[in-house]
Amino acid sequence: MHTNTKRDGVKVRIVETGEEFNSIQSCANYLDVNAHWLGQVVKGNRGLRTCRGYHIVAADGSDNNLYLNEYRGRPGVKVEIVETGETFNSITDCAAHINGSAGTIHDVISGRRSTHKGYKFKLTD
Repeated sequence: MHTNTKRDGVKVRIVETGEEFNSIQSCANYLDVNAHWLGQVVKGNRGLRTCRGYHIVAADGSDNNLYLNEYRGRPGVKVEIVETGETFNSITDCAAHINGSAGTIHDVISGRRSTHKGYKFKLTD
C-alpha cells in the first residue's frame, strides 16, 4: 500500500494494477491529478468513472462491479493548443504530447492558470 500522505483518509484502489493508497490525496499525488477531481471519480459523481484510464474505487470493496455500463469511462473533451493549432481528443492526450500535466492543462482552460509549458489551451468541438 502506498502511504504518501501523513494521515489516513478514504482508502482507494486502482483496479487495473491492484495498488492501494491510504487516501485519495495519496492516489492523486501518484497519478499527478487534482485530489478533488479524483474524489469525484471515486464517488462516481457527474458520470466520472476513470482517471488516466484507470478505474479508481474505494478499497473497502463497496463498488467493484466493473461490468456495469456506467464503468465504461467518460469521453474526453477535445482540446487545442492555441499557439500551434494542434487538436487532441482529450486533455490527457494533449498532456502526453507536450510531456505535461492534464490537471494543469485543465487549470489553464478553466482560468486558474495562464499557461502550461509555455502554451495556452482551449476546448474545441
